[in-house]
Amino acid sequence: MPLHDLGIVSEGSVTASLLVFVPPAIWLAVVVQRRVPNPFLTLKAIGVVYGVMLAVIHQRLGWRRTTAARRVSVAHLEGVLAPGVEAVVFRLSAFFSNLVTGTLVGAVAGAVAWAIERLRQT
Repeated sequence: MPLHDLGIVSEGSVTASLLVFVPPAIWLAVVVQRRVPNPFLTLKAIGVVYGVMLAVIHQRLGWRRTTAARRVSVAHLEGVLAPGVEAVVFRLSAFFSNLVTGTLVGAVAGAVAWAIERLRQT
């Protein structure tokens, strides 16, 4: 979350929780209210875009803050790889982790929307 990366919102706070759960709830509400033809696919696509934005923001904001505070390393690779290569491995794994997280958030919201649509049809 960008506000956490900037040190504005504390991890585990009520505000942080709202920033995690409210956006997907809004996506879900809009998709269900508009009766989108394929809510699962729509929300999964939104989740992918969300994951890309998360990854880019974390790379740009969070990385500077983290590396300024301490040297970042991958514990089991420390000393095995050159520090520059280790940093690239760490950044790539963080990028794909954010992408997967966003996609899963979209898929879960899409599954809920799909279930709501099925219930409406019965």
